Amino acid sequence: VQGPELANCGLAAFYACYTLSALTLATVFVDREGPRRSMLIGFGAYCVLAFSYALYSLSQNAVTFAIVIIASAGGGIGGGLIWVSQSRHYAAMCKDAAGPAPNNFASSFAFWYIGTEGVVKLATASFLTLVDDLTVACTTLFILLVAAYGAMVLRPESCGFATDDEGDIMNTMRSVSLSSIGSVAKAHAEDPRIIPLSPPWLAFGFSSAAFTSWYAGVVSTYRPNALVGFAAAEVALVAGALAPLFG
Repeated sequence: VQGPELANCGLAAFYACYTLSALTLATVFVDREGPRRSMLIGFGAYCVLAFSYALYSLSQNAVTFAIVIIASAGGGIGGGLIWVSQSRHYAAMCKDAAGPAPNNFASSFAFWYIGTEGVVKLATASFLTLVDDLTVACTTLFILLVAAYGAMVLRPESCGFATDDEGDIMNTMRSVSLSSIGSVAKAHAEDPRIIPLSPPWLAFGFSSAAFTSWYAGVVSTYRPNALVGFAAAEVALVAGALAPLFG
């Protein structure tokens, strides 16, 4: 749908804003506003991003191009909030389950988390087999995201979230500073175990960019969309199935 130029620019905007959000905003925001409210804001940004894809697929021009880039930046900021808030929520669940991050709980979490991703991808690929239209697929994805968002708003306890205390988002935003970057650098200097964690994430960023260029420039031209979806679903389902064995 997007083509190489928009796909690469959107990915760059997403990860640049994701990194800045995780470094300078997310920790302060989650501390003050709570994991549920942070997740809702981040998830809302993802809904807007999915909507921008559907909008661009309907009308490809400079305006919708810019909308996708802006939505990608917003999605990156939301992604930073989601990553920190879900980690905080996960740590709390581990503590409630059986002490600090027991292996069995972590393996079970990985199985359901990655397995659910595989099921969604499988359902998407099956949908594309019946209706080979990416515009319809993007619109359907947006509708599903909004439905999930509604569940988190209306029934937070069913998603494992306690209702956060009332916060003041504007004051929280004003309290954000670049000093967090210095704290990250200090943490790296004090704990050398953090440094070996960097190469896998650098490889992930490189592979994401390479895959996007390859898919947008080659695969989408010569392969059916459903086939790519089934391949992605297979990867996720295998990873989820192996999580209990190697977790």
